[in-house]
Amino acid sequence: MKQIRLQDVADQAGVSRSTASRALNSNPRISEATRLRVIQAAEDLGYRPDPVISRWAAGAWKARRSSKSGYEIAFICMDQKRAEKSKPEKILAAKQRCHELGYRLEVYDFKTLESWKRINQVLDAKSVPGVLLDTWNLAELGLDVSRRSLVCCGVGDEDLPYHTVRLDTFKQMEKVWQKGKSLNRSSVFLWLQEPQESLHGRLHYGAALECERRASTGLPIRDVCFGWESTEVLAQRIKVSGADLVISMVTNQAMEIRELLRGHGWAGDWLVLRTHPGSGFPGMLPHDNLVGIESVNLLDRHIRDFVVGLPSNPLSVLITPEWLDERPKV
Repeated sequence: MKQIRLQDVADQAGVSRSTASRALNSNPRISEATRLRVIQAAEDLGYRPDPVISRWAAGAWKARRSSKSGYEIAFICMDQKRAEKSKPEKILAAKQRCHELGYRLEVYDFKTLESWKRINQVLDAKSVPGVLLDTWNLAELGLDVSRRSLVCCGVGDEDLPYHTVRLDTFKQMEKVWQKGKSLNRSSVFLWLQEPQESLHGRLHYGAALECERRASTGLPIRDVCFGWESTEVLAQRIKVSGADLVISMVTNQAMEIRELLRGHGWAGDWLVLRTHPGSGFPGMLPHDNLVGIESVNLLDRHIRDFVVGLPSNPLSVLITPEWLDERPKV
């Protein structure tokens, strides 16, 4: 037996799917005649709404009417607890910016809702006009964006076809480079955990080359390591290079290597491009608050300009493309 969907009810009543949803949830903007017609169509077809979606949709108008925050913006993350723990600044800044622009930001946990189908149903029921996505792999994206705007606020798949807001790679590298100069160091060992062929590896290496070209930095690259090597091999390689400053992308394994180098008399410094308070390494703290704010700003422009679907021209802050053609000479 065919499952009766909300779209079937809407077709039977001669209204749109969103109007049918509002009518079944007693939205006061729907006329009494339309509401009764939709209810009759649902009864005739034997439609049984999803109880979870109905509960959310029933409270949507009440929350919107009693709040000054207007329409809801959805922030979808794969794991809400993990996102709130690792990127609290991004979420808090996005919520604040939404409030300033007249929206409410609601965080959705993909793990709780279990499927993109359920997420699409909830967003349709609540008439959500815009969605912020945390970092996503394109293959996992099952979001229906045919009726809403979409912005990705983080680094994701290298060929993301939708609008993305992320930190400028060169600015991250330049800030750490200037920090290295202030430590009075003479040369750099660059450790990029990403493979040489990857987008991120090429971006960070290109940014490092540009920093090296700028005389004001005064920190030439002595050696470059792509990918992962054993602790002992990498420590020996750093020592042999003669570099007195190491710049790496993350802190995994770095503490152990640094301590091993200290044991061999290495007196250099270690900076990281992305780290968190309490990691034990100075460097460039992620400006997730800026990413959150700019993501909401971009989404607001799309909503106002009725930009929906997956835009063909991604908006993403990256270093210049010609740097991607550089290859390390190591």
